[in-house]
Amino acid sequence: MTSHHVLFVLMSLIWGVTWTATKAALAAVPPMFFGAARYILVSALLLIVVRNVHRVFRDGRALRVIATGMLVIVATYGFLYWGMLFVPSGVAGVVNMSMNPVFFFALAILFRQERPTWRHAGALVL
Repeated sequence: MTSHHVLFVLMSLIWGVTWTATKAALAAVPPMFFGAARYILVSALLLIVVRNVHRVFRDGRALRVIATGMLVIVATYGFLYWGMLFVPSGVAGVVNMSMNPVFFFALAILFRQERPTWRHAGALVL
């Protein structure tokens, strides 16, 4: 077993535990509040850790970064956490990860970076 295997197992355990912790937290607080609180805390920690954060705000991209962050919270995790009120956390995790390529492709089509073909549709269905 190499160090890559150990790191993969560790990452899988951490990722799996976060879904269980999220499910437990949703029993106590509303989903949108939990999502907002989680990402506000993470954002604050990232601001401390990241050394090049001043470039984001100096280049005039602050509004875009804030808007993107809000979309991630509300459009992605807010609804995901709401759904976790009704399904097991493992199902929510699998659905979340499997829908990422679908939504990214939809955004690429929306912003005209990709043209949909039957080949793309087949790959997404698969």
